[in-house]
Amino acid sequence: MRRLGSEAAFAALDMAERTEQLVGDVRYEVWSCAACGATDKRGKARDLSGAAALAAAAPVGSAAFLRRRAQAGLSIWSPPAAPTAAGTWPGTAAAAPAVSPEAPQPGDH
Repeated sequence: MRRLGSEAAFAALDMAERTEQLVGDVRYEVWSCAACGATDKRGKARDLSGAAALAAAAPVGSAAFLRRRAQAGLSIWSPPAAPTAAGTWPGTAAAAPAVSPEAPQPGDH
């Protein structure tokens, strides 16, 4: 078997493997057999622990980020937003309408 160059190896990876390679989470070596055409992909995960893990945190949404959240027992989904009061827009506080005491009230003539 012959080890492929970086461009040929990258082309042989699927989308998930390419993402891990680009993020730096896993380094892949791709080997190809000239006789039968078979390919062998060998991935090596980057081991981060301690201070190195904090210094090189994975980008939010990357495969590494989601894997670490799952391993920590955290949900990979954000909690749903709190329901808003009827008649208000999301992200705005519900406030009582300001009515001055001198203003005429409905029904007053």
